[in-house]
Amino acid sequence: MTIQGIYICIACLRARAFKLPLLTLILLVGSSCSPTPQGPFSDKIIQEYASMASLSEEKRQGPYIVGKAVLINVGESISHHHETAFTTDERIEIESQTVSSAHQKIDKQIRAENPSEVGTVVLLKWAKEVLRTNIAGIEFCRVVCEVIVVDKSNHYVVDKTLFAGSNPEGLHRWGSSPENEIVKYVNALPRREAPPRAAPDRGSSAEPPSGRSDTRQYSDTMNKLSFSYPAAWKEATPAEVREAMGANTSKYLTVVLFDPQDRTQNVNVQVLPTAAQDLSEAAFREFVQTMDRGFQNASPGFRKLSSRVGPLRDMASLQYIFEATRPDGVRLRQKQLRTGKPGREVVITFSARAEAYDKADETCFKIITNTLTLD
Repeated sequence: MTIQGIYICIACLRARAFKLPLLTLILLVGSSCSPTPQGPFSDKIIQEYASMASLSEEKRQGPYIVGKAVLINVGESISHHHETAFTTDERIEIESQTVSSAHQKIDKQIRAENPSEVGTVVLLKWAKEVLRTNIAGIEFCRVVCEVIVVDKSNHYVVDKTLFAGSNPEGLHRWGSSPENEIVKYVNALPRREAPPRAAPDRGSSAEPPSGRSDTRQYSDTMNKLSFSYPAAWKEATPAEVREAMGANTSKYLTVVLFDPQDRTQNVNVQVLPTAAQDLSEAAFREFVQTMDRGFQNASPGFRKLSSRVGPLRDMASLQYIFEATRPDGVRLRQKQLRTGKPGREVVITFSARAEAYDKADETCFKIITNTLTLD
């Protein structure tokens, strides 16, 4: 994957709160950068999978595996080692919000190697069950795990099954883990074919209900965010950006969209935790003043063009347009849209060459702004 030339403005954190530079401009210069090693399942993706435990349960069809599966640890983190005096000979290391060690033990035919292959999410909700406590206050525990099987494409739970390890014996503080039994259970589940189009790790790019063939729909189910964008544009997840570019992107980055014909035309979307009082029109007007002061201290290449505070459907919003020159001499024009609902601020930065900005604004940026919804 090559995303050469994407120029991302990440003014993601309010400077007055975090005392960070007001505008951080990141130039993604191509595959010549040394990539930072990243696992295929990022923290953001794992959090999205973990949230599926609350989906409704569909029992009529019985449990099954659709496509390929990923096994994710949720619930408690559990650790005990064979080196200590009061454990079994088995070492147990379970860290919540991670890909489970059991994932590598399931059959290769159903084991997903990256998010694009995932049709089934298997959540392992671990807990320790204290069976007794001795006079010294030492707990004797059994490891239990609720296995929650989720059909990712249909967004419902198809099975919940409880597994328990053995009881501790003698002076052993812990019994064994039920991991091997869980692996056997997953391997034995009936198989179903994956849907013809697997959802990307942060949303889907299907045509919108209107049937327009010139746009696609982006949906971020975890942040309850959606909008339309040109069908010819491409999506890149933060993990893909980091893998391709080696750039230290914001942890709040949700997706990057870019025109494959001209990668200077791109959009990056962030969802930030923000207090409700900072999402009012009054707060945005104050933030405009903060940004204006920041431009006064910025390099001569920065120039503010305009700003506007006003309603965006049922939300307050700020649009701030400015220009900057890249180190290679390309003059970019960027528009940043800030809006949101209590607890979530959406920051969308649109970029294009200054001479091509007006056309990109009409054919892409305004489509996103006009269709943006935040539930």
